[in-house]
Amino acid sequence: MSRESPWHSDPSSTGSFSEAVPGASFDVPLVEQAKNDIRSLANEIAGLATSRLSPADFYDAFLPRVRTAMGAAAVAVWRLRDDGQLNLDAHQDLPAELHDGRTPNPSHAAILTAVLAEGQPVVAPPRTVSSAPDRPANPLSSALILVPIRIDERFEYLLEVVLTSTGGPTSQRGYLRFAAQMSDVLADYIRRWRLRETAEQRRRSELAEQCLLEVATAQ
Repeated sequence: MSRESPWHSDPSSTGSFSEAVPGASFDVPLVEQAKNDIRSLANEIAGLATSRLSPADFYDAFLPRVRTAMGAAAVAVWRLRDDGQLNLDAHQDLPAELHDGRTPNPSHAAILTAVLAEGQPVVAPPRTVSSAPDRPANPLSSALILVPIRIDERFEYLLEVVLTSTGGPTSQRGYLRFAAQMSDVLADYIRRWRLRETAEQRRRSELAEQCLLEVATAQ
């Protein structure tokens, strides 16, 4: 990995997963098959946004597809609760160095909190790579992609991807851009799910009110 890996990268920049191993020679049909597989997974993930799955079932479908598409070691979704605490909503194989059950370890919490406060997707380099002195250190020997997700008025969720390899800066931008697109899918699902929950609660409240009125009228 380049020692110039930034904390911040532009998710709108172009990038390619085939650049993960600079200078490598790839079989063209194999590359095309890999691209098709990733496109297929991306389409499946996009379709989940409009599904009526419960959050648990959504994550069961969402996380493994993101992980496979990115060739990642682990994937996780964090949520910033109203009391300011970070909660691990769901994950696949997140290393123990990063969490303690449902909460992040202190060193990892510092990174997550900083990213949520700044509101920008980042690539946090491995601990073996020096980073800016004002940045919290990544406790892993693998790079992290962290994408904060705005819901309504604040950044409330965060998608985290533990990478196995990042290649150079161009490749990193490719990974970051894809992760940002996946976070958009997650945000869309959360907003739709909350709207459904609000509508269902309103319906139940109206039904309860109607039943009470009917009982009161009958007496």
